[in-house]
Amino acid sequence: MIGLSIDASGRETYGKQVPAPSFFDNSHYIGLAVLFTAFLIFVIWVCPTIYAGDSSLFAAASFSLGSAHPPGYPLFVILGKLLTFIPFGNVGLKVNLVSALAGALACYMVFKTSMELTENRPASWAAALVCGISPVFFSAS
Repeated sequence: MIGLSIDASGRETYGKQVPAPSFFDNSHYIGLAVLFTAFLIFVIWVCPTIYAGDSSLFAAASFSLGSAHPPGYPLFVILGKLLTFIPFGNVGLKVNLVSALAGALACYMVFKTSMELTENRPASWAAALVCGISPVFFSAS
């Protein structure tokens, strides 16, 4: 494409060849690898049953499509209900898999945000996985 264009850094370029962004760039494959790696890490460490705190509340709310407590967490409850139809494990494990999936998606979003800000694949990959295995993040998901 030749003419007036805006490149990735927001500068106007005139008369320069600016490549169109491609969905099949390597960063998408690395992002999916980050997603699956983080999900695998969380699944290995997921609690196989109901744990202390709100775990029992969310398991019961997901199983019966009820409300845990205000604000109710409707997306979590609906995803938990969908996973209760999986034919293995108990309800506690299935609802805890929703937390593992949410944690893996958060790591993926850290990767994508870091790629947008720095365009450095190794640093973005490291930032996403370090975020996923940090003690505060790991204990909350």
